[in-house]
Amino acid sequence: MSSDYQRKVDALAEKDSSSESEGTVEPALVGEENPVMEDPTLDELHAVAGCSSSIVTAAENMSSDDEEYHYDISSSDTECEQFDETSQPIVETLSLHNDLAKRRDDVFSHAGYPDHQKQISPLTKAGILCVKQFPLDYMHLVCLGAMKRLLIYLLSKAQREQVERNISQLKGALPAEFTRQPRSMEELDRWKATELRQFMLYTGPVVLKDVLPEDQYHHFLCLSVGMNILLEEADGKRESYLDYAHNILEHFVDNSVGFYGPTFPTYNIHSIKHLSDDATNFCSSLNHISCFPFENHLQVIKKLVRSGKQPLVQVTKRLAERQCTETHATSQSERPTKITAKMPDNCVLLMDNAVGFIREKRNNGTLSIDVFRETDCDSVFEKPCNSKLLNIMFVSSDSTMAKRMLVNKGSVYKKAVCLPYKQGYAIFPQLHKPE
Repeated sequence: MSSDYQRKVDALAEKDSSSESEGTVEPALVGEENPVMEDPTLDELHAVAGCSSSIVTAAENMSSDDEEYHYDISSSDTECEQFDETSQPIVETLSLHNDLAKRRDDVFSHAGYPDHQKQISPLTKAGILCVKQFPLDYMHLVCLGAMKRLLIYLLSKAQREQVERNISQLKGALPAEFTRQPRSMEELDRWKATELRQFMLYTGPVVLKDVLPEDQYHHFLCLSVGMNILLEEADGKRESYLDYAHNILEHFVDNSVGFYGPTFPTYNIHSIKHLSDDATNFCSSLNHISCFPFENHLQVIKKLVRSGKQPLVQVTKRLAERQCTETHATSQSERPTKITAKMPDNCVLLMDNAVGFIREKRNNGTLSIDVFRETDCDSVFEKPCNSKLLNIMFVSSDSTMAKRMLVNKGSVYKKAVCLPYKQGYAIFPQLHKPE
């Protein structure tokens, strides 16, 4: 065992009766069955510290003052103000400032933010970077937080009715990787995180088109496009647009007050500015550092419970039974992407950025596809950027523009979402795994 590692574990093991989180942190790093202990390195120690969590959990782990959320617990010294919908001081909102310095790990590790920190975090004592290694979870922050808030503020009654009609035309259009088809706006309060992500990335740009004023529609697209970039799996493409994603997300936040008033910005809205930093620090799509896998697995756990009596015991027994058998049903997280020769699961993007509609899957592994070249496709939107840069394209329903081709499966770049739009289809690259 290296001396550096032992020193960090010893520091972590020091008891501090005022910190409730140490009892959780210590066994996570020094437990007997932890594989890190077998051949520990500093990088491996840091690898277990990448934590996706809700704001309250993160605040507890970092020993931050989360009781009033008076200060942003994450990446910058943004102070909260409190208003209600009549601008009276009740509901927590934020004053947006661009001249505030980002938090630094070297200052945080010495409790250098007294308005923010209650004490030195036990994670800091172990050498874990509580600023860089605690990513913001876009499931809670953007989907359940910002996106839902935006929809509440966004639409008038007449606009909501028009969006409702547009949504009704999309039912049945989403492929098998979506557990839910588009739901009524009347049920917005019950929308799940996956449905809010669905609206932000796929259905929103279609159903809001020609409903919102142009400048307001472009403001929404800043959020949609920025998140599209940060969720891109191809490292080269994502990294080439990271600065642009940061700029348009910052633009979205900074201009939100002008569209929705001073009560709109909250911690969730402000924190959108810092999402690109996480994509940079972790060198990955935000899909890999979000809580969606845990949320999706919850339904698997629920199916293990047969009655309301002793649910934990039931789950433990069912999991033990699975471990004792050689095979078991494939879990949701293991489901492969479904590609067929029928709508809505037959639309794909090819390696040359062409759009393809599969007409036949042959036994030798080849695919018969109607191909629309990129030059034959139009943009779905032009601002804040040309949508074709993100492989978001409009394909005419005129089949004479397509060319029937025989291609190998290796020519398929990714599956696409194909939504009815005007006199054709709006094509969006699918950015997430099966829900």
